[in-house]
Amino acid sequence: MSFIVVEHGAPYSLDALSEPSFNRLGVIRRAWDELVAFDQTTEYQLQIDSVPQYGSFSRFLARTIYNPKVYVDCDWRPVGPYEPTKLIARVEAGLEFDDDVIQQWFEADQVLQLLRSSHDFQEMTLAVRAICGEHERDSAVLSFVKRALGESAA
Repeated sequence: MSFIVVEHGAPYSLDALSEPSFNRLGVIRRAWDELVAFDQTTEYQLQIDSVPQYGSFSRFLARTIYNPKVYVDCDWRPVGPYEPTKLIARVEAGLEFDDDVIQQWFEADQVLQLLRSSHDFQEMTLAVRAICGEHERDSAVLSFVKRALGESAA
């Protein structure tokens, strides 16, 4: 089974969902609110059982010189059906917020065109893999890019 994870607007694919790791600043900023996963039938979000609390001094340190990894007890929970439009909307929001991370290989309009050209979850996975640069080493991903963007785009 494969999954597409969108983190702060940046999509990537995984073979299995695992428990993410957070640093203290990530916990303070509730980084899990910007993390969502999809498989071919379901949308998942992280459920946090107990959020660590930090005082003002710990918050200051996390923003300046001391930002350690923090264990957060969490697990992925289904929150609804897979809807490609929700995935695309999250990537689009990421492009508006910080497009440099997502536009390593393709311009914003091409990223969205790749996603919108997907007819099913398998093609959406190919689009995400292309956005992450796998078209440079995987012929199936490159073929999808050429179909979606044209021969000269890849």
